[in-house]
Amino acid sequence: MVGQHNPNVGGEPLKPLRIYLLGPPRVEILEGFAVIPRRQARALLYRLAAGVEPIPRERLCFLFWPDEAEATARRYLSHLLTHLQRALIMPDCFVFNGDQIGLNFQQVWSDVVEFEDLCAYLREPDTQYALQSYGTTGFLRDPAALRLRISLYHGSFLEGFSLPGAAEFEEWSTQKRYALERLYLSAVEMLMEDFAEKGELELAIQYAQRYLDTDPLVEDVHRRLIELYAISGNRNAALRQFEICARILEQELGVSPLPETRLIYQDVLERRIFLKRVIKPKWEPISGANVPLIGRAQAMTWLEEAVQDALAGNEKVILISGEAGMGKSRLLQEFIARLSSNIAVIAGGAHVEACTLPYYPIIQALRSLCHPAEEGAPAPLLRWLPPTLDHIWLVEASRVLPELRTLYPNLPLPLPAASEEARSRLFDALVQIVIGLSTSPLFLRSFSSLLLCLEDLHWADSATLEWLVHFGRQIRGSHLVVLGTYRSEEVDALVDLRQGLKSAQVLTELQLQGLDTSSILLLLSFFRGGTLDRQEEFAEQLYASTGGNPFFLLEVLKSMLEKEETMEVCTGEKYIPLPDTVREVIQARIRRLTPVGRQVLEAGAVIGPVFSFDFLRGVAGRREMEVVNGLDELVARQLLMESGVEYRFPHELVARVVEENLSPVRRQILHRRAGWTLARLNPAAVTALARHFDLGGEPRQALSYYEKAVQQAESLFAWKEAEEHQNRMLVLLERLDPHQNQPDAIMQRGLIWLNRAYHDYLKGKIEDRDKDLEVVKTLAEKLQQKTLYLQFLLQQVRYLNLGGHYKKAITLAEEGMQGIPGEELTSLSRFTVALLYVEIAFAHYLLGQPRQGFSALRSAQVAAGESRNPEIQGPIKHHLGYMHLHRGEYLQALTHQQEALRCHQTARDFNGIAWAELDLGFLYLKLGQFLEAKNHLEASLRLAQRISARPAEIYARTYTGYLKLYQGLYMPALECFRETIQLHQTVHQEHGVVAAEIGLGMALYHLGMDSEAGIRFQHAVERAREVSHRRRLVEALVGWGLIELDEFHLQQAAQILDEAVHLARLSECGENLAAGLAALAQAQRRLGDSSAALKTAIEALTNAQRLALPVCEMWAQMEIGLSCLAAGENERALEHSSRAVSLLPQAYEGWIPTEEVYFSHAKILSAMGSPAEAHYFQQQARILIEKKSQHISDPSQKERYLLQKLPFLS
Repeated sequence: MVGQHNPNVGGEPLKPLRIYLLGPPRVEILEGFAVIPRRQARALLYRLAAGVEPIPRERLCFLFWPDEAEATARRYLSHLLTHLQRALIMPDCFVFNGDQIGLNFQQVWSDVVEFEDLCAYLREPDTQYALQSYGTTGFLRDPAALRLRISLYHGSFLEGFSLPGAAEFEEWSTQKRYALERLYLSAVEMLMEDFAEKGELELAIQYAQRYLDTDPLVEDVHRRLIELYAISGNRNAALRQFEICARILEQELGVSPLPETRLIYQDVLERRIFLKRVIKPKWEPISGANVPLIGRAQAMTWLEEAVQDALAGNEKVILISGEAGMGKSRLLQEFIARLSSNIAVIAGGAHVEACTLPYYPIIQALRSLCHPAEEGAPAPLLRWLPPTLDHIWLVEASRVLPELRTLYPNLPLPLPAASEEARSRLFDALVQIVIGLSTSPLFLRSFSSLLLCLEDLHWADSATLEWLVHFGRQIRGSHLVVLGTYRSEEVDALVDLRQGLKSAQVLTELQLQGLDTSSILLLLSFFRGGTLDRQEEFAEQLYASTGGNPFFLLEVLKSMLEKEETMEVCTGEKYIPLPDTVREVIQARIRRLTPVGRQVLEAGAVIGPVFSFDFLRGVAGRREMEVVNGLDELVARQLLMESGVEYRFPHELVARVVEENLSPVRRQILHRRAGWTLARLNPAAVTALARHFDLGGEPRQALSYYEKAVQQAESLFAWKEAEEHQNRMLVLLERLDPHQNQPDAIMQRGLIWLNRAYHDYLKGKIEDRDKDLEVVKTLAEKLQQKTLYLQFLLQQVRYLNLGGHYKKAITLAEEGMQGIPGEELTSLSRFTVALLYVEIAFAHYLLGQPRQGFSALRSAQVAAGESRNPEIQGPIKHHLGYMHLHRGEYLQALTHQQEALRCHQTARDFNGIAWAELDLGFLYLKLGQFLEAKNHLEASLRLAQRISARPAEIYARTYTGYLKLYQGLYMPALECFRETIQLHQTVHQEHGVVAAEIGLGMALYHLGMDSEAGIRFQHAVERAREVSHRRRLVEALVGWGLIELDEFHLQQAAQILDEAVHLARLSECGENLAAGLAALAQAQRRLGDSSAALKTAIEALTNAQRLALPVCEMWAQMEIGLSCLAAGENERALEHSSRAVSLLPQAYEGWIPTEEVYFSHAKILSAMGSPAEAHYFQQQARILIEKKSQHISDPSQKERYLLQKLPFLS
């Protein structure tokens, strides 16, 4: 039913049941009062009587019993309804419509419903009459209806009634009380102004007093009442009213009256009595609002030249910086206005409220091309994109630009974002669309080039900034220029962007400074149309107060114009109206707004930078025409700007000051309204919804939307934004469960902290990671939640492995699983148990215990059961690859790692993908397939950087160093290893430090820098012993032994290499055993024991051939040849050295320099009387050495290398 009462008909309500809620609540039935003993039953009746619409049972249950199960709450509600029906003795006063409950307003009258019906009636167009002079609130309504509405208001809603222990009901009643009070005060204000306009001052005064009886803190109404007293000639009452106003403001708010109020008081005090009615004027735009661009001629010239240079092929990205209010946007707009018509412009911008929305500025720019400029015309994007553009790019871009699906209705759905490849495709799709536009023949028929303008990049999300670097690297030679702005005080947010663009050599920058006094003089001349007395001094004062900031200057001058102050030099105690900051200037302008204008502005400030009329109206809570009139006032005052069908703030500082001025209660209410309004208008805006419900005091709603925002951010690879959302979730959970006694909240906390620990690990924040894990452990123990404890245990064991504490990791994992009763295992996550066995296997791998590692992986498979879940199969396959790698079985390892990569991709395990790509790169490196190795290592590095996986990124850099080493690029490898040693230490990746130190030692060894190489190998040996990393220990020992051989410490070398071979046998470390045997054979040969050397070299050869290791086989063949030569078996020596030479195409610069093979073969040929052939192979060695030297950029280092190597060939 729409209404219950015709407001044109007066009289008492005639319905049998009458409910009064405005003022102290009471219920009348027939001729007497109804007695309802139970307070909760009365509260239910009051809720039903507060509106005509029936209410779902679910909502009523939540209102009264939010913490009870739904079935229990519904039972309570049924009991309460039964009690209420018995008390009212009117079975037909209730209406039951399905699952909804309401009152039968044919039998029931409610003053609240009557009051709201009158409000709705007053919104009808046929009841209004125009009062043109009252331009601030709009059209006044029927005064008789207004007085009837006011007569119903006997006090605050449910005055004196409360329901202890029902927080949701109290919250609802508070909101309702506030809304009804605003409606009442709006009517009172209208009548006050109506009677003032008609000259009926006594009635106007009565309504002003009535307003202040309800809300005594509204200074505008106090000031209005002082005016009315003054107009009516009652000077004493006017002075007394000012004293009342001052006392109330001081007592309640701790502030003094505004200057405007003091000014009226001074007029009354000095008997400057008003002789005519005070009528608020219509707002007209401020004089001088359309200020020309002043003081930016030099910047404009620079910008024009920079764009011309960019179009000619130079720096393609131009960034304009300056502090807030420096005029960056104005300069950009003026520049665009002056552009030639053959340059197309698309523009977007970041906003402080949109900083966690991935790709927002780019989406905004492209979205402008998705709508036709004229009705019936095709959208520019549809018209200009080349038909040859692969639709796969449109499909990918539709993830963030759904309008493409309207323009191209036959587009298939994008593939699931299952891997980093999806993000790369999205990056490339946006690049291809923008570049495709600028190079399209259809576009070039109308335009010569395209300008992409992106404002306020300091607020841009990380995904946008990463995309811009990616974009900047690909636009050389195009018809594109990127023009962006950012705040210089927030330059830290753009460090990576600027560095990336600088390294791509596409960046040029302009920093704006404040206007000088000569420019300020021009500004003053424009505002006043002529010269002023002592204007140079006044300009200097303005400069001293504002620093020449254009925004601050304009705000000061506008404020002076509005208050009709004289623009002159300020002397004595008079100062320019700008206190310490521009905030006071903005506040002074806000204070001059009408109440409706101020409320509309407050609603806009809470919403954000850009908003629609419907959104604003829902948050402001005002009538439609009131909001329209408020917007007219705000636009005229230039506190808001119209942008099509939307509105925005001309400067972010305005919105910030407005929101800061809100009381905490009002701010919370407005945010809550914003949340519910946005949920109705755009439920997909989950980030904004989470924020509004968070600030609106709705933590459960906020949690729900933050969780969705996390999922949205992760689906677009915006990891930083996802982490920020999770941090807010922790704050909300603390608010909801401060004593940590709610199991669900504790579990949710634990999962968030686990995720945080994982992200800390990826970013290399080890201390933070450990603190986060400690929180999880405490929560798991408090809750006695075994699933959460197992997940904590898994991460703890994983990080112990990465930190080099392998034995401790095994012990902790095994003890942790033993602590769980066997009968409970079925109820726990077998997934987590399986992964714990995988971590045990990893520890055994690092300890050089492959058999135990294989056993642990079998246990992992048993724990996983029949599950083919890629999230568990991926790690199992991955670690099977590690076991085979340890044993030198590289082809088997390769097969397992390829399977692991496929599993990680299916499971969207981006960190797993990065490590699988990394390990595949290393395996291809060991197999001598450098191109494949390079591709996989680069893929790993790109992905690790994009997901901020520091450990994987550092390892990828380390293995890139090995790639350079194996290619004979010793100096680049050396620089790479020096860098990664320190990086591994920052993330406490001990086995990574050892790997980098061994690589550094090998690079130094190949360069002939034996002294430093020996130190590095010794450090690696010590560190590997400390963490019990058997495979790396053997490698370090072999390297150290080679250094000792080079320095002719033959006995010490033999001892070191004996240990290396012994450890390699114990740990079944295939390649290291072959290499250690070959090096030991060299030591034995040089010690004069050619028989032992031959035997050892043959064993090395057998192992190398068994495992198909061409490098080790080549080395072993060379050592057999040299041992045979030492034993006088020249023919046999030549046979084996020739085999070593034949293996060179399959070999790489690993354990020994390949020129040594040429040299050894030449030595054997020379001993056999073949000097010409020997000379040929010596020359081959010389060519190889000189080729390697070309990659040594330091001249002195290059000379040392050649002096060390070339005499070796003489």
